[in-house]
Amino acid sequence: MSLLKEQLKEVENYTKQALDKYIKGDLCINDYKTAHEMYSEQKDEIQRKIEEQERDKSEYQQHLDYGLTFLENPSEYYEKSDIETKHQIVGSIFP
Repeated sequence: MSLLKEQLKEVENYTKQALDKYIKGDLCINDYKTAHEMYSEQKDEIQRKIEEQERDKSEYQQHLDYGLTFLENPSEYYEKSDIETKHQIVGSIFP
């Protein structure tokens, strides 16, 4: 994810540089609009990827937390579980 965040900073830098060039008169309005649109699309795509990774990490973390908690005290989970979950627990131990 740090690579994506670096890419996001880079695109934001390019956007700022394009604006600076436009303000100085080194870039015409059409070129600025084209660059701004392109960088905005890249920025949106990178942000979408970052959000997707954070969501995936969150889901993964939930499963990991549950699994580690289960491994700390499987007998307690077994005793409190419904019959279907008990079958799954036994099935995971004795396939």
